[in-house]
Amino acid sequence: MEDSKFKWMSRQALTGFMMMFGWVGLVCTEQFEFSILMTLLISTAAGFTAAFIATLIFHLAKKAHSPGTVFKIEDAIGKEAIVYHRIPKGSSTGSSAGKISISLHDFTHEIDAISLYEEEIPSFSSVQIIKKADDKTVVVIPLK
Repeated sequence: MEDSKFKWMSRQALTGFMMMFGWVGLVCTEQFEFSILMTLLISTAAGFTAAFIATLIFHLAKKAHSPGTVFKIEDAIGKEAIVYHRIPKGSSTGSSAGKISISLHDFTHEIDAISLYEEEIPSFSSVQIIKKADDKTVVVIPLK
């Protein structure tokens, strides 16, 4: 089933119909003393209107759903970061990676990082991200 499909028969629409049908029917018979036929017509119209509005509200709310901020590792290239977990010596050869912490789009992200050079980069050092190694890892150089 498509998300964009307008779905009439939902619990919210049925509840809206029954609630409005009942209240308008009660008001029409008790307050205004309308005939049964007139009360049924007005109550049915009010019920369908309430069902339509409830369905419309939930349809629009579903379309307004956001997946959140999408983080792309490419956005980090060229930015400065702090080493969160030391980057070991020889990490450029693929032995193991450290972690860096970077603030992008008002969120802090932890990214795996390897060093371009054959030196260890200790925790809490400032680094610059120079390129993407793979989908989860970046290559960094120490800032002095």
